[in-house]
Amino acid sequence: MPGLEHTGYIDELAAYLETEQDLELLDDILRPLHPSLIPDGALPFGTRKFQERPEVKRANAAMDALYQAAPLFKTLLHASTPSEALTAYSNKCLEVWIEAWSGVTKWITYMLMDASKLESHTSLVAQCTDLLTAVTVSLGGRGEVLKEELRQMPCTIDLLFILLGQIDTKTKRYIHIQELEYAGCPLVGILHLLMANSAGGLAITTRLLSVTRTTRQALITALVDRPQQFVSGFEGEKTLGIGESIGFLTNAVMRLTPQLAIWRELQRQGFLAKYSTAFLTLAEKALAKRVTDTRFWNALTQSTAFLFLTVAVAASDPPAVFAQAFDAGLFRCMLHCLPHTPEAMPASEFSLPPRHVIPYLRDRQVYDAISKRGDLELFYARQRLDEQVESRCKQYQDMIRIAEAVLRERRDILVPLCFNLNHATSFSPGSQSDDVTPDLKTCSKCHTAMYCSKACQEEDWAALHHRECRVAAARYHHHRGVKATLRSVQVKMDYISYVEHAMNAYSRDANQAFAMLAVKQHVGLPPEQGIPALVFDLASISPGPVHGSPNDTVLHLDTTSLDKEWGERIERCIADTAEDIECRGVPAASVAFVESTFMLDQLDRLCVFTKMRMDVEAKEGRRWKAVASVFRVGKKPVLMGPGDTSPFADLFDT
Repeated sequence: MPGLEHTGYIDELAAYLETEQDLELLDDILRPLHPSLIPDGALPFGTRKFQERPEVKRANAAMDALYQAAPLFKTLLHASTPSEALTAYSNKCLEVWIEAWSGVTKWITYMLMDASKLESHTSLVAQCTDLLTAVTVSLGGRGEVLKEELRQMPCTIDLLFILLGQIDTKTKRYIHIQELEYAGCPLVGILHLLMANSAGGLAITTRLLSVTRTTRQALITALVDRPQQFVSGFEGEKTLGIGESIGFLTNAVMRLTPQLAIWRELQRQGFLAKYSTAFLTLAEKALAKRVTDTRFWNALTQSTAFLFLTVAVAASDPPAVFAQAFDAGLFRCMLHCLPHTPEAMPASEFSLPPRHVIPYLRDRQVYDAISKRGDLELFYARQRLDEQVESRCKQYQDMIRIAEAVLRERRDILVPLCFNLNHATSFSPGSQSDDVTPDLKTCSKCHTAMYCSKACQEEDWAALHHRECRVAAARYHHHRGVKATLRSVQVKMDYISYVEHAMNAYSRDANQAFAMLAVKQHVGLPPEQGIPALVFDLASISPGPVHGSPNDTVLHLDTTSLDKEWGERIERCIADTAEDIECRGVPAASVAFVESTFMLDQLDRLCVFTKMRMDVEAKEGRRWKAVASVFRVGKKPVLMGPGDTSPFADLFDT
């Protein structure tokens, strides 16, 4: 029989096994791997007569058995022309192996606990990796049912993470096994295989959630720190393998993020920043070495798209997280990958540049992140892209131009933030430093209402807020979109600036402003007794009207379910405006009401009711100004229009 240690004789060994159906061979391998033979304590390294100790002899016998098991199962997996007889033999071996697998993994775990003291540490990890690959990965469906059972066993998952956590004592890095230069890391490949399967993914997430927090931190660290180590080994023919490893790892980690405890730990360890930095470094190294292999670029392009998708779906504050990732290089990496997008992700909703990021480009943090490191200049200098990719880039460019107009050019324009309808003091969006808030008074109970002075706060409390406060405190206690913080105050000032910019753009050309005409319904009254209003869909993916020309349809807008405790305030604002028009001679054409939506995250929208007033003496583009506003949070969809594709449905009745 050919020696099991020589994996080059796969077909020769396969022929022997097919003929002999030698199950005693597997019995001989399993005998020294019985868990009852595991020593009670650690091996006595460094003592005299070390090799003569019974526990050491048992450990050596177990290690030799592992060195035979890996080639055996690799042969059964990789035989070039498996016959029915060989397949039947393979299934018998797997059935026996499943019964013994828990004990085998206990032996492996025992040896790996002290493996760093062994001269053969890396070799042992490689053999165990080969074995795990051989008994979990199927080629051509061989033994798939049995291997599926093996993949879902808790001991398999534990062994996978133990192997992923093995560190080379010399380099202080995770041991990276890459048998073939063009192939990826097999351990990461197994992780990807398990996570891509619903049952395997559930088994891994369940196991991660069942361990202690300290253990979970260590396991996740092995995933978070790995990409940079892959990139540091970038050279020669290893390029493709590294790209594949990055792709498998990113896909697997992305599938873990729906679990809140895992996502929080990933974020705590700086997962997105580390991955973004690693991806950019890898892309720039590939460009410097003029790598043209489409398989490499496809893997990196898909990995980059996965990171974008992860932020959009998992982050509770996507703009802040996108800004962090862009600071670390994700946006720039995307730009390097754009020429390779058509082949890597053809006609996909999440192809680069992903459309779901567009609404977040309005955010000041996101805009600043792509502005300060030269990424915008590189983006504007793009050339010779696929037609569909270029079309998406133009959508990005249109949104970025709007952000420039609002966040830069309107930096000196004051906006109102005082909650008191009778006295709205203005603040400049660009006038606040990072550590100084506007001189605003905040309600100490609900932390949502802001006032320019104590007098305004007392007046509004008597008029309205004493009836709103308790409900607002219960609903918005932890909600970043409404609760008054430095970040939310800045965001509100910016969003009011966007509403003003959109209103002024609409007054010049209705086809450029996300706008739709509507009749806003009063509480308890029929739609026909409503007031004219404009709806600005600023949570839209792409700039432009919501439904063709905004004059095509006039919709009846009922925001009762959205307004809740703020409904009385909005009604008072409308009534005061009507009184100004009827009794004080304010021209009706100089006042307008706007309902706007902004993206908070994948589900939530920040909805802003704004009273606008026109200053005819102001210069063009700055005549319409906000004088009062009310912020509310609603789930997607919040404001909707006719048809399933509109971002606006449950509040309209056409």
